[in-house]
Amino acid sequence: MDPLVGRTIGGIQLDAKLGAGGMGSVYQGRDGQDGDARRALKLLSVASPDYLQERFEREAKIGFKLKHPLLVRVHRYGVDGDFHYMVMDLVEGEDLSHVFRRLSPLSWPLIAALGRDIARALVAIHSQGMVHRDLKPQNVLLEGSGRVRLADFGLASWRDGVSDPGSVDLTVTGDVFGTPAYMAPEQFEDTKRAGPPADLYAL
Repeated sequence: MDPLVGRTIGGIQLDAKLGAGGMGSVYQGRDGQDGDARRALKLLSVASPDYLQERFEREAKIGFKLKHPLLVRVHRYGVDGDFHYMVMDLVEGEDLSHVFRRLSPLSWPLIAALGRDIARALVAIHSQGMVHRDLKPQNVLLEGSGRVRLADFGLASWRDGVSDPGSVDLTVTGDVFGTPAYMAPEQFEDTKRAGPPADLYAL
């Protein structure tokens, strides 16, 4: 059993581990600060390299700022003991990469419905001044009801090169951020040029 299961971190009593990646581990649990609502909790060790901690904090701030039913909401974030944490909506379903493998080939009505909802999620992000920059099947979650929820704002940026005062700028000359199979040509040339059209290219 994972040693963190059963502990309470960031106000969440952890029930089970959902997965792990380069930007931390994700658990599910009950939110003691919100009537025991079921939540997801993303954790990153405070011993992680500084650049990962900066990216984690930036993702948390952006997720907390963005509000829309088709986006995975960050309810709060902070540091608790040995961990940076962010408390997020728990989406009980699967990501689109699993849907593609399970249902391939997809029907045209399903493709149209998914495309419409993802486009609506992107409009919500763009209208709030952000660009996702890493749209891919693994970052699109599908609830049991069929509703799309767009997740993972770790590479999101402000539109038109406008920086958020106090935010961490992850774009460094010579660096490329994103998933190559879904990146628009301009993202390879200059990451700072990745505006809303880059998200539409990925869609």
